Amino acid sequence: MHVPDSPAGLDAAWLQTALAGASAFEGARIHALDVRIIGVGYGLDGVAAHVTLVAEGGPPDRPASLVVKFAPAPRGPAEVSFYERVAPHMPIRLPRYYGGFVSAEAQHAVLLLEDLTAAVQGDCIVGATLTQAEAVLSAMARFHAAFLGGEHPALAEIQPWDARLDSIATKLEERLPRFFERYG
Repeated sequence: MHVPDSPAGLDAAWLQTALAGASAFEGARIHALDVRIIGVGYGLDGVAAHVTLVAEGGPPDRPASLVVKFAPAPRGPAEVSFYERVAPHMPIRLPRYYGGFVSAEAQHAVLLLEDLTAAVQGDCIVGATLTQAEAVLSAMARFHAAFLGGEHPALAEIQPWDARLDSIATKLEERLPRFFERYG
């Protein structure tokens, strides 16, 4: 199946096929889409679009919209893998995952996620309130506790952090002079 690499590549026919396995959309017929970009560079990387569906049928509580995330390699396939293998075991609230598709050449991926309209994107410049920071720390503690020790079966094929340290150190070494030149 062709996997679009941007919101411009989305259409009703592709989304109809892509959502065929999602019970939340079972029996729905998608006629048209209203696509609006809501984020560039959020999450691990990529572009996120809010997609409002012009559709009929399906379950009575069928979502009227979803978020479609377009993520480049290597992060895109990794995000699909995360939602398929690790997210179901997470003890924290995540957007529902309706499907993920990796391009044939693994150059990009598309994730179909629940629209969490009420959620608010964090702002690293403004910072978090005490209540927001406490909520994030509580969720992080539950997440880390669930996977403590790295023995959880969902983690079996994930590359350990220390296996990536050499490439991270190399990138940091390459980028530091430019950072100091620019910012002092």
